[in-house]
Amino acid sequence: MRSVAKFLVSLIVVLVIPGLACVVSAQEAPAGSSEVVKEEANKAQALERYKEGRAAFEAGDFGNAAARFEEAYSLRPNPKILLYISHALEQQGKLGRAASYLRRYADSSEQARAEVESRLGMIEKEVVHRHIKSARSRVA
Repeated sequence: MRSVAKFLVSLIVVLVIPGLACVVSAQEAPAGSSEVVKEEANKAQALERYKEGRAAFEAGDFGNAAARFEEAYSLRPNPKILLYISHALEQQGKLGRAASYLRRYADSSEQARAEVESRLGMIEKEVVHRHIKSARSRVA
């Protein structure tokens, strides 16, 4: 009878306790671990959307490119993506929206501002010019 009891105790030690350790360690996992997994998934999805945007841009599909870049930015905000969105919108002639994204990019850092300042000025002048031209055509 003692040997049966020892066997059962040994069996419990070998089979049950390691399983409990796994359950406990899973329960004690840091609260941020799911955040890390989510962040990595967002990073991978953002990279995929960015690649799709680049391919669409290179194919001349600027509307699709802007949409993919916007998705990438929403998944993982990176100021550089704002620049790509702006370029795609500019290629579609959507200068007001392009200027808005370019302004947001410029506001992200001094280096970004220096990089796009002259381009932003040209786009904004063109937007004003188009508004004036549109207003004149409505008056005439």
